[in-house]
Amino acid sequence: MTARFARFTGNKEFYKKVLIVAVPLMLQQLITSSVNLLDNLMVGQLGDASLSGVAVTNRFFMIGVFGTFGVLAAAAIYIAQFYGAKDEEHMKMSFRYSIVSAYIIMMPFVLMGILMPEAILGFFTKTPAIIAEGSTYMRIAALTFIPTAMTLSLGSAMRSIGQTKIPLYAGIASVLTNAFFNYVLIFGHFGFPRLGVAGAAWATLIARVIEMTILLTVMKRKHFPFSTKVKDLFHISRYLVKIVTLKSLPLATNEVLWSGGMAALFKFYSTRGDAVLVGFQISGATADLFFVLMGGMAAAFRDALRDSFNIVLPVAPGAGEQAVELDLVADGDVGDGLGHEEAQAVAAVVAEDAPAHGRVLSAPLSVCSSRFR
Repeated sequence: MTARFARFTGNKEFYKKVLIVAVPLMLQQLITSSVNLLDNLMVGQLGDASLSGVAVTNRFFMIGVFGTFGVLAAAAIYIAQFYGAKDEEHMKMSFRYSIVSAYIIMMPFVLMGILMPEAILGFFTKTPAIIAEGSTYMRIAALTFIPTAMTLSLGSAMRSIGQTKIPLYAGIASVLTNAFFNYVLIFGHFGFPRLGVAGAAWATLIARVIEMTILLTVMKRKHFPFSTKVKDLFHISRYLVKIVTLKSLPLATNEVLWSGGMAALFKFYSTRGDAVLVGFQISGATADLFFVLMGGMAAAFRDALRDSFNIVLPVAPGAGEQAVELDLVADGDVGDGLGHEEAQAVAAVVAEDAPAHGRVLSAPLSVCSSRFR
Protein backbone atom coordinates (compact mmCIF):
# COMPACT_ATOMS: atom_id res chain seq x y z
CA MET A 1 0.00 0.00 0.00
CA THR A 2 2.85 2.35 0.88
CA ALA A 3 4.60 1.68 -2.41
CA ARG A 4 1.37 2.31 -4.31
CA PHE A 5 1.01 5.84 -2.92
CA ALA A 6 4.73 6.67 -2.90
CA ARG A 7 4.54 8.37 -6.29
CA PHE A 8 1.86 10.72 -4.95
CA THR A 9 3.64 11.63 -1.71
CA GLY A 10 7.23 12.10 -2.96
CA ASN A 11 10.35 11.51 -0.90
CA LYS A 12 12.05 13.23 2.03
CA GLU A 13 14.59 14.95 -0.20
CA PHE A 14 11.81 16.61 -2.19
CA TYR A 15 10.08 17.93 0.94
CA LYS A 16 13.41 19.11 2.32
CA LYS A 17 14.06 21.07 -0.88
CA VAL A 18 10.56 22.56 -0.78
CA LEU A 19 10.82 23.62 2.87
CA ILE A 20 14.24 25.24 2.33
CA VAL A 21 12.59 27.55 -0.18
CA ALA A 22 9.15 27.80 1.43
CA VAL A 23 10.12 28.75 4.98
CA PRO A 24 12.09 31.93 4.07
CA LEU A 25 9.32 33.00 1.66
CA MET A 26 6.59 32.41 4.24
CA LEU A 27 8.55 34.27 6.91
CA GLN A 28 9.09 37.25 4.61
CA GLN A 29 5.43 37.35 3.61
CA LEU A 30 4.33 36.96 7.23
CA ILE A 31 6.51 39.85 8.37
CA THR A 32 5.36 42.02 5.46
CA SER A 33 1.68 41.26 6.09
CA SER A 34 2.06 41.89 9.83
CA VAL A 35 3.77 45.24 9.29
CA ASN A 36 1.15 46.22 6.68
CA LEU A 37 -1.53 45.57 9.27
CA LEU A 38 0.45 47.60 11.79
CA ASP A 39 0.77 50.42 9.22
CA ASN A 40 -2.98 50.46 8.74
CA LEU A 41 -3.54 50.63 12.47
CA MET A 42 -1.11 53.56 12.84
CA VAL A 43 -2.48 55.49 9.87
CA GLY A 44 -5.98 54.71 11.09
CA GLN A 45 -5.29 56.72 14.24
CA LEU A 46 -5.14 59.82 12.04
CA GLY A 47 -8.76 59.30 11.02
CA ASP A 48 -10.87 57.50 8.44
CA ALA A 49 -10.00 59.99 5.69
CA SER A 50 -6.26 59.32 6.06
CA LEU A 51 -6.67 55.54 6.07
CA SER A 52 -9.03 55.62 3.09
CA GLY A 53 -6.68 57.93 1.15
CA VAL A 54 -3.77 55.54 1.69
CA ALA A 55 -5.94 52.54 0.79
CA VAL A 56 -7.11 54.08 -2.49
CA THR A 57 -3.53 55.00 -3.43
CA ASN A 58 -2.28 51.47 -2.77
CA ARG A 59 -5.08 49.96 -4.86
CA PHE A 60 -4.03 52.07 -7.83
CA PHE A 61 -0.33 51.32 -7.41
CA MET A 62 -1.09 47.61 -7.03
CA ILE A 63 -1.89 47.43 -10.75
CA GLY A 64 1.66 48.51 -11.66
CA VAL A 65 3.28 46.25 -9.08
CA PHE A 66 1.40 43.14 -10.18
CA GLY A 67 2.04 43.89 -13.85
CA THR A 68 5.74 44.03 -13.01
CA PHE A 69 5.45 40.69 -11.21
CA GLY A 70 4.21 39.10 -14.42
CA VAL A 71 7.15 40.39 -16.49
CA LEU A 72 9.70 39.44 -13.84
CA ALA A 73 8.25 35.93 -13.61
CA ALA A 74 8.91 35.45 -17.32
CA ALA A 75 12.45 36.83 -17.05
CA ALA A 76 13.08 34.53 -14.07
CA ILE A 77 12.25 31.53 -16.25
CA TYR A 78 15.13 32.33 -18.58
CA ILE A 79 17.52 33.35 -15.81
CA ALA A 80 16.96 29.92 -14.27
CA GLN A 81 17.41 28.15 -17.60
CA PHE A 82 20.67 29.90 -18.43
CA TYR A 83 21.87 29.40 -14.87
CA GLY A 84 21.50 25.64 -15.40
CA ALA A 85 23.41 26.02 -18.67
CA LYS A 86 26.15 28.04 -16.94
CA ASP A 87 25.56 30.64 -19.66
CA GLU A 88 26.40 33.83 -17.78
CA GLU A 89 26.12 36.15 -20.79
CA HIS A 90 22.49 35.26 -21.46
CA MET A 91 21.77 35.31 -17.73
CA LYS A 92 23.02 38.89 -17.68
CA MET A 93 20.85 39.76 -20.67
CA SER A 94 17.78 38.26 -19.00
CA PHE A 95 18.54 40.21 -15.83
CA ARG A 96 18.96 43.43 -17.81
CA TYR A 97 15.63 42.75 -19.49
CA SER A 98 13.94 42.40 -16.10
CA ILE A 99 15.34 45.74 -14.89
CA VAL A 100 14.45 47.67 -18.05
CA SER A 101 10.97 46.18 -18.31
CA ALA A 102 10.26 46.83 -14.61
CA TYR A 103 11.04 50.52 -15.05
CA ILE A 104 9.08 50.73 -18.30
CA ILE A 105 5.99 49.48 -16.46
CA MET A 106 6.46 51.45 -13.25
CA MET A 107 7.55 54.87 -14.52
CA PRO A 108 4.09 55.79 -15.91
CA PHE A 109 2.66 55.12 -12.44
CA VAL A 110 5.35 57.33 -10.91
CA LEU A 111 4.50 60.19 -13.27
CA MET A 112 0.74 59.82 -12.85
CA GLY A 113 1.09 59.64 -9.07
CA ILE A 114 3.11 62.87 -8.98
CA LEU A 115 1.28 64.87 -11.64
CA MET A 116 -2.38 63.85 -11.34
CA PRO A 117 -3.17 62.29 -7.94
CA GLU A 118 -6.48 64.17 -7.55
CA ALA A 119 -7.82 62.79 -10.83
CA ILE A 120 -6.84 59.22 -9.91
CA LEU A 121 -8.31 59.42 -6.43
CA GLY A 122 -11.41 61.12 -7.82
CA PHE A 123 -12.15 57.97 -9.82
CA PHE A 124 -12.47 55.95 -6.62
CA THR A 125 -14.15 58.45 -4.31
CA LYS A 126 -15.74 61.89 -4.36
CA THR A 127 -15.06 62.69 -0.69
CA PRO A 128 -12.85 65.84 -0.58
CA ALA A 129 -11.10 64.85 2.67
CA ILE A 130 -10.05 61.46 1.28
CA ILE A 131 -8.83 63.03 -1.97
CA ALA A 132 -6.81 65.64 -0.04
CA GLU A 133 -5.15 63.09 2.27
CA GLY A 134 -4.63 60.59 -0.54
CA SER A 135 -3.01 63.20 -2.81
CA THR A 136 -0.50 64.11 -0.12
CA TYR A 137 0.38 60.44 0.31
CA MET A 138 0.40 59.57 -3.40
CA ARG A 139 2.83 62.28 -4.50
CA ILE A 140 5.49 60.93 -2.13
CA ALA A 141 4.60 57.24 -2.37
CA ALA A 142 4.93 57.36 -6.17
CA LEU A 143 8.67 57.85 -5.71
CA THR A 144 8.91 54.45 -3.98
CA PHE A 145 8.45 52.79 -7.38
CA ILE A 146 11.95 53.92 -8.39
CA PRO A 147 13.80 51.77 -5.83
CA THR A 148 11.05 49.13 -5.85
CA ALA A 149 11.57 48.33 -9.55
CA MET A 150 15.24 47.57 -8.87
CA THR A 151 14.46 45.65 -5.67
CA LEU A 152 11.90 43.41 -7.36
CA SER A 153 14.29 42.69 -10.25
CA LEU A 154 17.17 41.83 -7.92
CA GLY A 155 15.03 39.68 -5.62
CA SER A 156 13.49 37.78 -8.51
CA ALA A 157 16.88 37.07 -10.09
CA MET A 158 18.36 35.89 -6.78
CA ARG A 159 15.47 33.53 -6.11
CA SER A 160 15.79 32.16 -9.66
CA ILE A 161 19.21 30.77 -8.79
CA GLY A 162 18.18 29.52 -5.37
CA GLN A 163 19.38 32.48 -3.27
CA THR A 164 16.22 32.95 -1.17
CA LYS A 165 17.75 34.10 2.12
CA ILE A 166 19.29 37.35 0.85
CA PRO A 167 15.95 38.83 -0.33
CA LEU A 168 14.43 37.58 2.93
CA TYR A 169 16.94 39.44 5.10
CA ALA A 170 16.64 42.57 2.96
CA GLY A 171 12.85 42.36 3.20
CA ILE A 172 12.99 41.99 6.98
CA ALA A 173 15.24 45.06 7.23
CA SER A 174 12.83 46.96 4.98
CA VAL A 175 9.63 46.19 6.88
CA LEU A 176 11.22 46.88 10.27
CA THR A 177 12.58 50.18 8.97
CA ASN A 178 9.14 51.00 7.60
CA ALA A 179 7.50 50.26 10.95
CA PHE A 180 10.02 52.39 12.88
CA PHE A 181 9.79 55.43 10.61
CA ASN A 182 6.01 55.11 10.45
CA TYR A 183 5.93 55.41 14.21
CA VAL A 184 8.29 58.38 14.46
CA LEU A 185 7.20 60.33 11.36
CA ILE A 186 3.43 59.87 11.57
CA PHE A 187 3.21 60.86 15.23
CA GLY A 188 6.39 62.94 15.66
CA HIS A 189 8.22 60.80 18.25
CA PHE A 190 11.93 61.01 19.23
CA GLY A 191 12.23 64.60 18.03
CA PHE A 192 11.03 63.92 14.48
CA PRO A 193 8.38 66.22 12.96
CA ARG A 194 4.75 65.09 13.05
CA LEU A 195 3.97 64.60 9.36
CA GLY A 196 0.76 62.59 9.53
CA VAL A 197 -0.10 60.71 6.34
CA ALA A 198 2.95 62.21 4.58
CA GLY A 199 5.09 60.56 7.26
CA ALA A 200 3.73 57.15 6.26
CA ALA A 201 4.75 57.81 2.65
CA TRP A 202 8.24 58.98 3.62
CA ALA A 203 8.66 55.92 5.85
CA THR A 204 7.81 53.63 2.92
CA LEU A 205 10.23 55.46 0.63
CA ILE A 206 13.07 55.23 3.17
CA ALA A 207 12.39 51.52 3.70
CA ARG A 208 12.42 50.78 -0.04
CA VAL A 209 15.68 52.69 -0.56
CA ILE A 210 17.32 50.74 2.29
CA GLU A 211 16.10 47.42 0.86
CA MET A 212 17.47 48.31 -2.60
CA THR A 213 20.78 49.45 -1.09
CA ILE A 214 21.19 46.16 0.79
CA LEU A 215 20.57 44.07 -2.31
CA LEU A 216 22.86 46.17 -4.51
CA THR A 217 25.62 46.05 -1.90
CA VAL A 218 25.37 42.28 -1.59
CA MET A 219 25.37 41.89 -5.38
CA LYS A 220 28.50 44.02 -5.63
CA ARG A 221 30.42 42.21 -2.89
CA LYS A 222 29.21 38.69 -3.65
CA HIS A 223 29.53 37.56 -7.26
CA PHE A 224 26.31 36.47 -8.94
CA PRO A 225 26.41 35.07 -12.47
CA PHE A 226 23.75 37.58 -13.57
CA SER A 227 25.60 40.64 -12.21
CA THR A 228 25.97 43.32 -14.87
CA LYS A 229 27.40 46.79 -15.34
CA VAL A 230 25.27 49.88 -15.71
CA LYS A 231 26.85 50.72 -19.06
CA ASP A 232 25.67 47.35 -20.43
CA LEU A 233 22.09 47.75 -19.20
CA PHE A 234 20.63 47.99 -22.70
CA HIS A 235 22.87 45.31 -24.21
CA ILE A 236 20.17 42.67 -24.73
CA SER A 237 19.75 40.25 -27.61
CA ARG A 238 16.79 41.18 -29.81
CA TYR A 239 15.71 37.57 -29.99
CA LEU A 240 15.83 37.27 -26.20
CA VAL A 241 13.71 40.40 -25.89
CA LYS A 242 11.20 38.86 -28.29
CA ILE A 243 10.80 35.47 -26.60
CA VAL A 244 10.78 36.83 -23.04
CA THR A 245 8.22 39.47 -24.02
CA LEU A 246 6.01 36.83 -25.62
CA LYS A 247 6.31 34.72 -22.48
CA SER A 248 5.61 37.67 -20.21
CA LEU A 249 2.52 38.99 -22.03
CA PRO A 250 0.05 36.36 -20.74
CA LEU A 251 1.59 36.46 -17.26
CA ALA A 252 1.53 40.26 -17.03
CA THR A 253 -1.93 40.46 -18.58
CA ASN A 254 -3.27 38.00 -16.02
CA GLU A 255 -1.77 40.00 -13.15
CA VAL A 256 -2.99 43.35 -14.48
CA LEU A 257 -6.51 42.03 -15.08
CA TRP A 258 -6.67 40.59 -11.56
CA SER A 259 -5.30 43.70 -9.85
CA GLY A 260 -7.48 45.90 -12.06
CA GLY A 261 -10.48 43.83 -11.05
CA MET A 262 -9.61 44.26 -7.39
CA ALA A 263 -9.30 48.02 -7.93
CA ALA A 264 -12.72 48.04 -9.62
CA LEU A 265 -14.15 46.08 -6.67
CA PHE A 266 -12.66 48.70 -4.36
CA LYS A 267 -14.37 51.38 -6.45
CA PHE A 268 -17.74 49.63 -6.03
CA TYR A 269 -17.25 49.36 -2.28
CA SER A 270 -16.47 53.09 -2.14
CA THR A 271 -20.03 53.85 -3.30
CA ARG A 272 -21.33 52.37 -0.04
CA GLY A 273 -19.66 55.01 2.11
CA ASP A 274 -16.30 55.97 3.62
CA ALA A 275 -16.73 53.62 6.59
CA VAL A 276 -16.97 50.68 4.17
CA LEU A 277 -13.64 51.68 2.59
CA VAL A 278 -11.98 51.61 6.00
CA GLY A 279 -13.45 48.23 6.86
CA PHE A 280 -12.49 46.80 3.48
CA GLN A 281 -8.87 47.94 3.91
CA ILE A 282 -8.49 46.53 7.43
CA SER A 283 -10.12 43.22 6.50
CA GLY A 284 -7.85 42.88 3.46
CA ALA A 285 -4.70 43.46 5.52
CA THR A 286 -5.90 40.89 8.06
CA ALA A 287 -6.78 38.33 5.38
CA ASP A 288 -3.27 38.60 3.93
CA LEU A 289 -1.92 36.98 7.09
CA PHE A 290 -3.82 33.78 6.24
CA PHE A 291 -2.55 33.60 2.64
CA VAL A 292 1.10 33.49 3.72
CA LEU A 293 1.26 29.69 3.92
CA MET A 294 -0.32 29.13 0.51
CA GLY A 295 1.84 31.75 -1.22
CA GLY A 296 5.09 30.43 0.22
CA MET A 297 4.32 26.79 -0.50
CA ALA A 298 3.17 27.54 -4.07
CA ALA A 299 6.43 29.37 -4.85
CA ALA A 300 8.48 26.61 -3.25
CA PHE A 301 6.79 23.82 -5.23
CA ARG A 302 7.27 25.83 -8.42
CA ASP A 303 11.02 26.11 -7.80
CA ALA A 304 11.36 22.48 -6.74
CA LEU A 305 9.56 21.23 -9.86
CA ARG A 306 11.58 23.57 -12.05
CA ASP A 307 14.80 22.06 -10.76
CA SER A 308 13.52 18.52 -11.43
CA PHE A 309 13.81 18.94 -15.21
CA ASN A 310 16.86 19.39 -17.38
CA ILE A 311 17.31 19.98 -21.08
CA VAL A 312 20.51 18.86 -22.73
CA LEU A 313 21.50 20.96 -25.74
CA PRO A 314 24.36 19.44 -27.78
CA VAL A 315 25.49 22.18 -30.15
CA ALA A 316 27.85 21.78 -33.07
CA PRO A 317 30.58 24.39 -33.65
CA GLY A 318 29.15 27.40 -35.47
CA ALA A 319 25.72 25.84 -35.56
CA GLY A 320 22.62 27.93 -35.86
CA GLU A 321 19.11 27.43 -34.59
CA GLN A 322 18.23 24.54 -36.91
CA ALA A 323 21.27 22.49 -35.85
CA VAL A 324 20.33 22.47 -32.16
CA GLU A 325 18.92 19.14 -31.00
CA LEU A 326 17.04 18.93 -27.69
CA ASP A 327 16.41 15.87 -25.53
CA LEU A 328 14.52 16.30 -22.29
CA VAL A 329 16.04 14.34 -19.44
CA ALA A 330 14.57 14.06 -15.95
CA ASP A 331 16.63 11.91 -13.61
CA GLY A 332 18.00 10.03 -16.61
CA ASP A 333 14.61 9.21 -18.14
CA VAL A 334 12.76 10.93 -20.93
CA GLY A 335 9.67 12.67 -19.51
CA ASP A 336 7.36 15.64 -19.86
CA GLY A 337 9.05 18.90 -20.66
CA LEU A 338 9.06 21.86 -22.98
CA GLY A 339 6.62 22.13 -25.80
CA HIS A 340 8.15 21.99 -29.26
CA GLU A 341 7.89 25.73 -30.01
CA GLU A 342 9.12 26.71 -26.53
CA ALA A 343 12.08 24.35 -26.77
CA GLN A 344 13.01 25.84 -30.15
CA ALA A 345 12.85 29.32 -28.65
CA VAL A 346 15.23 28.42 -25.84
CA ALA A 347 17.54 26.62 -28.25
CA ALA A 348 17.64 29.62 -30.57
CA VAL A 349 18.81 31.94 -27.84
CA VAL A 350 21.50 29.53 -26.69
CA ALA A 351 22.58 28.86 -30.27
CA GLU A 352 23.49 32.52 -30.79
CA ASP A 353 26.78 32.14 -28.95
CA ALA A 354 26.86 28.36 -28.47
CA PRO A 355 30.27 26.69 -28.04
CA ALA A 356 31.14 23.23 -29.31
CA HIS A 357 29.97 21.44 -26.18
CA GLY A 358 26.48 20.65 -24.92
CA ARG A 359 24.58 22.87 -22.50
CA VAL A 360 22.19 21.85 -19.74
CA LEU A 361 19.18 24.04 -19.06
CA SER A 362 16.80 23.94 -16.14
CA ALA A 363 13.20 23.71 -17.41
CA PRO A 364 10.72 25.60 -15.21
CA LEU A 365 7.25 24.31 -14.43
CA SER A 366 5.59 27.10 -16.39
CA VAL A 367 6.93 25.76 -19.68
CA CYS A 368 6.61 22.04 -18.86
CA SER A 369 3.29 21.76 -20.63
CA SER A 370 3.65 18.99 -23.16
CA ARG A 371 5.88 16.09 -24.17
CA PHE A 372 8.79 17.07 -26.39
CA ARG A 373 9.96 14.29 -28.67
